[in-house]
Amino acid sequence: MTAAPELTFRKELEIGVMIAGGELIVDYVLAGRIDSSEIRYFLRRVVNEIGIGHTDEYLAEVTTHRVLHELSGRF
Repeated sequence: MTAAPELTFRKELEIGVMIAGGELIVDYVLAGRIDSSEIRYFLRRVVNEIGIGHTDEYLAEVTTHRVLHELSGRF
């Protein structure tokens, strides 16, 4: 059995900043409705499901959609 794909800590932070700073998420971050640890959690789930063989932008986009879907259920 092989290890699940994962990003380096630095890459995870870089993509997390892309997600948190994106125009769709930034208002939720600033309002305290989601924090960086939750964003990284969603990013890890996305990477676990689709792998790391994608661009950072694609991973950020997919994760952003996951986060927005989750937030829509909260509020």
